[in-house]
Amino acid sequence: MMTTGMIPGPRKHHRCRSVFSRRVASGRRRTRAAATSRFRDGNRLKASELRRAWVLDASGFTDSPMDGVDPTGKSEEVSVQFRVTESSKRLTIRFAHDFFTDAHLTILTERVVQMAKAVGRALSDLNFQPAVKMDVGGRVDEFDSLSGSVQSQLARWFGNNLPNDEVRKIRGIFGSVWGAIVNSPKAFSRLNFQDLPQPKDAPTRVAEAGWNNILLYPLFWDETPRRQVGVLFHEMTHFYGGTKDFGTYFKDVSLARKKNGEHEVESPVYEKDGNEVTLTREQRLNHADTYEGYLEDFYLDDVSNKK
Repeated sequence: MMTTGMIPGPRKHHRCRSVFSRRVASGRRRTRAAATSRFRDGNRLKASELRRAWVLDASGFTDSPMDGVDPTGKSEEVSVQFRVTESSKRLTIRFAHDFFTDAHLTILTERVVQMAKAVGRALSDLNFQPAVKMDVGGRVDEFDSLSGSVQSQLARWFGNNLPNDEVRKIRGIFGSVWGAIVNSPKAFSRLNFQDLPQPKDAPTRVAEAGWNNILLYPLFWDETPRRQVGVLFHEMTHFYGGTKDFGTYFKDVSLARKKNGEHEVESPVYEKDGNEVTLTREQRLNHADTYEGYLEDFYLDDVSNKK
């Protein structure tokens, strides 16, 4: 990993829906933005297949330290380069950070890169060229065009035999996060993070998507590296993909595996207020924790799951 700039030598995530804040040339106004990405096989996602996120002009607003924030924390930018695979093109992520100590900034930088690699691999798996097989209506059956392993992965978290619009929706959520990552060096597409004290009214909150940044709280740093990556991705699906929480989160048993590699439970288990609940198919397609679970389940084996 090459770096430039300022790079020093009971589970419950509270999430909220958010808009992406940025500066625009003149006045405060809402606009729509779409992102396109190129992957290892040279395919390009169509803008229409990506989730469009509202962006809110942040000019005229300034971030000010909150009560209890360590005044020694850094408020600068980081630029870091990475490759999704050893042979893929080198990409750059640039993000702003406020109130981070050097130790936390080092961890955040590593987690952002790990998330970027995982999202790139996941989206590449979802971005195959349409197969020749046609459904009854004469359209390409996108689910059957995916590899068998990817079909099994999708079936576990989102449902089996997904119709075209659902495959595109899942790909669009991943694509919106990927678009934010690869466009981050552009001045109007900068990722923003803040390292803040634990809110008094939310003692179990780990992170949340704010109006123009992603807020990380002390409990975030107590998570395993793999869960930290998952949390960052979860918040970015809110920020850039418009996902929701429904007050529901997957239980850790959903990811547990036997010695032979098989899952301990056949399907993910969700809970709300301490009680197990069942999500509808439509809810899972719009659920941030389902996307987080999918990423942690299949694309973060190279990230430690121990504290």
